[in-house]
Amino acid sequence: MKRRMELSVVIPTRDHAELLDRTLASLAGQQYPSEQFEIIVIDNGSSDHTPAVCESWAKCFPDFRCIFEPEPGLHVGRNLGMKLARADILVYTDDDVQAEPSWLASIVQAFEDPKVGLVGGNNLPDYECPPPAWLEGMKQKVSFGWAIPPLSVLDFGTEPRDIDPAYVWGCNYSIRKSLLREIGGFHPDGMPKELLHLRGDGESYVSAEVVKRGMRIRFSHGATIHHFTPASRMTASYIRNRYFQQGVSKTYAVIRKSSGLTLRSIVRLLASMIKLRAAGLVSRNSGRRAMFVGSAEGILWHMQHCRRNPETITWILKSDYNHCAEPSSARRPDETLRLGKKDSPGRREFSDSDNDGD
Repeated sequence: MKRRMELSVVIPTRDHAELLDRTLASLAGQQYPSEQFEIIVIDNGSSDHTPAVCESWAKCFPDFRCIFEPEPGLHVGRNLGMKLARADILVYTDDDVQAEPSWLASIVQAFEDPKVGLVGGNNLPDYECPPPAWLEGMKQKVSFGWAIPPLSVLDFGTEPRDIDPAYVWGCNYSIRKSLLREIGGFHPDGMPKELLHLRGDGESYVSAEVVKRGMRIRFSHGATIHHFTPASRMTASYIRNRYFQQGVSKTYAVIRKSSGLTLRSIVRLLASMIKLRAAGLVSRNSGRRAMFVGSAEGILWHMQHCRRNPETITWILKSDYNHCAEPSSARRPDETLRLGKKDSPGRREFSDSDNDGD
């Protein structure tokens, strides 16, 4: 009897072939039956040997697809994965993680409760080198653990619990497909530098909508990943740039909620900017100071851009970003093949310039 496919693992990627190889290796070591999950890798224009990595792993899984999607934007790949997925549960992750063997089985178990709409787990740091001392001061402490949001890492212990959706990030983000479709898919998230003004609130919007619908957000210890943290990310300059992008996301969310760059939205954004700048001035931790200053700079930059470019306001107020009427596989069947143990390899993957979840 053929087993029912329970999970669709969606991995956006771009030019991270070596890291992607490690991610796929961790999926090959899952305790969950391989016949009950599919892997969909979406390539957002890789120029490295990502296709070769996918080809090498395709024969290891019963159902493995690599899709090339040239349109930039992390949300494009995420929403395309939703459309292509055949399972009821969507498991989104990044191309720079290694999953514990219990990852997928724990996610399935958490969704046995029909009231659960969203599941996350521990995102433990996989530091490339010893972290600087100031990074310890970046930790947000909660009663059951800690988190460092700019690095998308957290450790919430070993007890299953309901958690704030703000702590379920894109590197370890599992959601019911029916729920995500009802919400309308993901808003814009990571973008190439030249399209930074189009950045939005990504999965944060989706998580908020899950809460509005009265669904539970569940933490599962078994759903643990190890998130690669290179030395380049453990610098104040990286934190500042990361939160500059968060400032853009903040501006997007305020403008969208206000239905435009209204006087009320401008006042709210200016107040946020002033508060952040003040916090940056008094912070003694270089990382936290970079976080506050970067956020304020991002808000100001995006406000100024939106005032000069009304077409960006139009983008922010779009009712639907799930706009690919046909996936690449339908538009270019000669270039996109499904890969599996019985299939011959022939295709690629997706991502954004930075796949960090927010």
